[in-house]
Amino acid sequence: MKRIKIRFVGFWGGFNEKDNFLTKILSERYKIEFSEQPDYVIASIFGKPYEYCKYDCVRILYTGEPFFPDMNLFDFAIGFDDFHLKGYIEKNQVDRYYRYPLAFLGVGNPIKTTASRTNEEAIQILKNKKKFCSFITGHETYKGEREKLFEAINKYKHVDSAGSYMNNMKDGFVVPFTNEKIDFLKQYKFTIAAESLQFPGFVTEKITQAFQADCIPIYIGNPDIDKEFNVESFIWCQDINKLDDVVEKIKAIDCNDELYIQMIMKQKVKEKDYVEKLYQGLKDFLWKIFDADKDHACQRIKAYMPEVYEKQCLDYYKVVEKRVSSLGYQVKQYLKTKTNLVQVRDLLKKSLT
Repeated sequence: MKRIKIRFVGFWGGFNEKDNFLTKILSERYKIEFSEQPDYVIASIFGKPYEYCKYDCVRILYTGEPFFPDMNLFDFAIGFDDFHLKGYIEKNQVDRYYRYPLAFLGVGNPIKTTASRTNEEAIQILKNKKKFCSFITGHETYKGEREKLFEAINKYKHVDSAGSYMNNMKDGFVVPFTNEKIDFLKQYKFTIAAESLQFPGFVTEKITQAFQADCIPIYIGNPDIDKEFNVESFIWCQDINKLDDVVEKIKAIDCNDELYIQMIMKQKVKEKDYVEKLYQGLKDFLWKIFDADKDHACQRIKAYMPEVYEKQCLDYYKVVEKRVSSLGYQVKQYLKTKTNLVQVRDLLKKSLT
């Protein structure tokens, strides 16, 4: 079994480098060594900017967020967008990118949760539904689409908003981003599955988590959602200016048990084995990278201007790293004197701008 030396950089809080979808795939084929001097860096977009530039080795980006990979800095990328199918990368560069959006990671196992339900299962699911609709979000949106959708549905019937943003729970309860979220959603007939923006190909865990909890998603986001998901399995808000039509459809399904049962029974994805194929494609994409000799796996351009650009990014990282290190000491001193946290927040903003 081939030994590979890897390092994860810039992933979200709580990310476990030894137990995640990427290491699970790689461990099927390779002996993994986590190293400070890796041959491969797998990076995401959180944490200190350009930290991955410290490592002069093969770099692979993963992002489920609406962030375009900079292929001057990465050899390979895994993301949400399907621009590699639309010609934005030269034809001979297509193998450097693979689309695997966050929707198909989710919490739990979206491969199982996109399956259809039997009539008997759907009837039992409806019996267990005690509440109308939920809404979980942590921040505002650029154009306010999901806020408008929430307000329109809430006028028809009260929607429990249990995120940290727009929370209306009586006890201020906020749903954690864990399997507890699925258990919370299971109480509801519907949930507002609203992305932070409407962009082709950008689809997150919101719709698959709803399916996992046997909720009917009220979806707004990816305008191409119908290319992957069966539109008969969810309520799709395609036009924010036609919210009355969306609310009327919700009312019709809410007031008719048979309509609700029929929707729960629908297959969630357009192709029955679509999720399995997408996951196998991710495996093949990664294995092709790591099967190659590491000295030949580097695909980013090594030329004068790209190298100057990379050095500039690395220099910026070094400045940020130094300032964050200094900032950490200042924050500790502030907290020792029981300074108001608002002042600490202001210090953070000032130091990082």
